[in-house]
Amino acid sequence: MLSLALNDVVLQKSATGRMLDFEVIVNGRYVNSHAGDGLVIATATGSTAYALSCGGPIIEPQLDVLVLAPICPHTLSDRPVVVSARSVIEIRLIERFETAGQVVCDGVVIGDLAPDQPLEVRAAQERITLLHPPGHDYYRLLRSKLQWGRGGRDHSR
Repeated sequence: MLSLALNDVVLQKSATGRMLDFEVIVNGRYVNSHAGDGLVIATATGSTAYALSCGGPIIEPQLDVLVLAPICPHTLSDRPVVVSARSVIEIRLIERFETAGQVVCDGVVIGDLAPDQPLEVRAAQERITLLHPPGHDYYRLLRSKLQWGRGGRDHSR
């Protein structure tokens, strides 16, 4: 399956009550085995969406990186990782009873993933330019969306 996403690619469990076990490989190197509800792979643009709710960092939009944020990990040591956007990320489900995953791109289910099908995520060669109105302030937008600086502590002018 081939698809494009602006914000994120998500591997999620397709059956309620079942945990996914999967391995993450970056540029051919094993990173970690995970157990949980899945994984969000987000661009800098998508870092303030699903990945943020999974404990991922907020990434400035001009940075060329990807965030790998586990969804409801089974262990407390399973933390988000930031990698270069030039990386090739491979995810392999580990076979266990009734293992079934779903791949979602920008909120749209694009297909199922079985243990014998690796999922490969990489940045597209095509680039997109986002247009902003004059005076656009990324941090002002963050403060507004995340309600930062409430309670009289907002010192911005």
